[in-house]
Amino acid sequence: MKLLFEKKIFGSSPNTIKKLISEMMNCLNMWNDLEEDEEFEFRLILNELISNGIMHGNEKCETKSLTASIQEVNSDTVAISIQDEGTGFDYKDIICRECVPYMEGGRGLKIIKELCDDIQFYYNGSQVKVSKSVRRK
Repeated sequence: MKLLFEKKIFGSSPNTIKKLISEMMNCLNMWNDLEEDEEFEFRLILNELISNGIMHGNEKCETKSLTASIQEVNSDTVAISIQDEGTGFDYKDIICRECVPYMEGGRGLKIIKELCDDIQFYYNGSQVKVSKSVRRK
């Protein structure tokens, strides 16, 4: 896999988050000219992953970091990884809640799961790695 992007940020400032998402979207658009719906999906995935890492993993702590990376798997698939400094969470329980739609929590992960080809958790859930393909033109 080829590393396309990697950055570590600190804190939870909205401007820092917005800048990171913008930089990652620029990278994805340089990697592959995304269709409008693909761009929307990638932006939604990044928003959910980064928000979860900062809000739940790092508990908005200004001294904790979040590391984001994008790797090219092949010419039409990327892997996106977000790692926070939290202790992790019971991701198996969250993912299984899709059978019980009225339960609170985990909606973002369910959206990510639907939009991505694959989702994997590492370090007890403090790192989430997704892969997503784009359509061939």
